[in-house]
Amino acid sequence: MARPAHYRSANIRLSFHRALGSTLSFSSVGQDGAAVAIEAPVSFDSPWDEEDGIRAPEGTPDRAFATLTWVDELAGRGGTSIVQIDAWTRIGAPTDAEADPYGIICDDLADEIEDLFAGRRADGTMKSWVPIYDYSSNPADPTLLGEGKCLLIGHDLGNAPGQPQSRRRWKAAGLHRIALVYTVQVITDAVRLHDYADS
Repeated sequence: MARPAHYRSANIRLSFHRALGSTLSFSSVGQDGAAVAIEAPVSFDSPWDEEDGIRAPEGTPDRAFATLTWVDELAGRGGTSIVQIDAWTRIGAPTDAEADPYGIICDDLADEIEDLFAGRRADGTMKSWVPIYDYSSNPADPTLLGEGKCLLIGHDLGNAPGQPQSRRRWKAAGLHRIALVYTVQVITDAVRLHDYADS
């Protein structure tokens, strides 16, 4: 029997990517104290799709960027997927206006990522409930699968819904890095053991 659309790996993965977006826009503060508007591109399944070499670009580097890596993919199989989203900024020289010597911009980028999944939307629904889309018939214009077909972000390990399982910081190769690790489940996996025949 064919796997239902809300249990298909591509639909789960791409629906999560859709919720994260390809660019994160946020406000932060530069080292001179002035407010700065940041556009941070998101690279999915890094480092394998880094066509532009965002860590070490040939052209003008992005001030901040994010990468996403699927560590485990058991959502839709009665289990939990693990996703790591990394926020990155360039430490830079003290005289560089684009630098992030104190890691403040990196913190703000990580907070922006957390805000995507924590709390409630304007309509009252939880941000940690991410709708699943079906990409199988038209990947450029996927179909929303509807009520009861969603991903639960960060609901399974005792942490608050939508919150990361862990948040770790370090510096390496001239970059600030904050790694956010999220758990991802299909709602039907979370509420019962399922038989695909009755899904």
